[in-house]
Amino acid sequence: MSGSTAGPPEIDDLVATFHPVTPSSIIAVGAVMPSLALIAVSLRFYVKVKKRTIGLDDWLILVALVICCALGITLIVGSAVKALGQPTPLGDGPLGFFHVINDAIVTTEKIKYAFNLLQMIAFGAVKLSVLFFYRRIFRGRIFDIASWTMIGVVLVWTFGFFFTMMFECRTEFWAFWSTLSDLLTHCLDDVKFQRVLSISDVISDILILLIPIPIIWQLNLSIERKVAVCGVFLMGSLAVAFGIVRLVVYDQRLGDAFAGSQGILLLSTWFYWSLIEMGMAIVAACLPTLRPLFGSLGTFSNLTEAIRSLFSMRSLSSQGSSRLTGRRKPQDGSTKLKDQPNLSEEQIGVDRLDEHYSMQDVHRNGILKSDSYSVTVV
Repeated sequence: MSGSTAGPPEIDDLVATFHPVTPSSIIAVGAVMPSLALIAVSLRFYVKVKKRTIGLDDWLILVALVICCALGITLIVGSAVKALGQPTPLGDGPLGFFHVINDAIVTTEKIKYAFNLLQMIAFGAVKLSVLFFYRRIFRGRIFDIASWTMIGVVLVWTFGFFFTMMFECRTEFWAFWSTLSDLLTHCLDDVKFQRVLSISDVISDILILLIPIPIIWQLNLSIERKVAVCGVFLMGSLAVAFGIVRLVVYDQRLGDAFAGSQGILLLSTWFYWSLIEMGMAIVAACLPTLRPLFGSLGTFSNLTEAIRSLFSMRSLSSQGSSRLTGRRKPQDGSTKLKDQPNLSEEQIGVDRLDEHYSMQDVHRNGILKSDSYSVTVV
């Protein structure tokens, strides 16, 4: 192989086989995904303000939205100044790309540093928002353990990756936006690090999605209704799907022999799919809270009828523990739970959702069932 400098036609041929994202596609994603997230969060706050039920989960999703918008603007500006979606100069000789440096490379690496730090906060905020949303709905000893454990895992995941990225080159921050040779010499293996991040991101999302499923399947509902309720909570699988796409696409690009010399194109692909996943995660986290906006639609209304049945537990919790002791109350019209073991509110497994869903036409029979007992409100 000759040691001559690669000319633009050769670079263009290699780029064509690499199939990277383009500046126009990056600009489109930078505009569309934050816009979709903004619409979803705005509708969420409209519903919550109207019902006066704004909670921690809502503020966390707002944090994620602000970061998503900031990163969208960053990608648009980066593409406009030709720092993203452009081929990286190959330099002189077959290994010239190890030592080449220009303004575009420096700008791309600075975008990468800020993007990676902020995306950790955004993804962590979305995951925590979903978990705290669950905690406004469900109750139970096992659920408490599972949800608080997952909250701890997400916090460790978020700040663990955040500080690892911040000090990826230890205190030699200049190496972040220097040559590829300096980056490989002074910093962690960025490729392996991004793979671990992507895989752990998908796994944590799946675990979060699965948390409410066992509770839902204990409810005394038909299979069709259980599936419908699960479908509402599994809307977050949209984010999981795009997280998997990000991992697969990034891995495919890494497998290309041309990838090692094209840091700008490789990072552009990473930013592109990361912002798509972020935007879809925010939208998916908001969808279960928007039921009141679509209550008049037949199909959606039928689906959420099961949810309203599921979340009619306020009538149990509002009466206090006297309704859950397994003894008759002497007053007329009181709730009776005959021949049942002593049950605490935690053992019921589900609290109320009337803060999120309308309760006008809820039936009150057969709320919960298990192998050992059933609870019926009479």
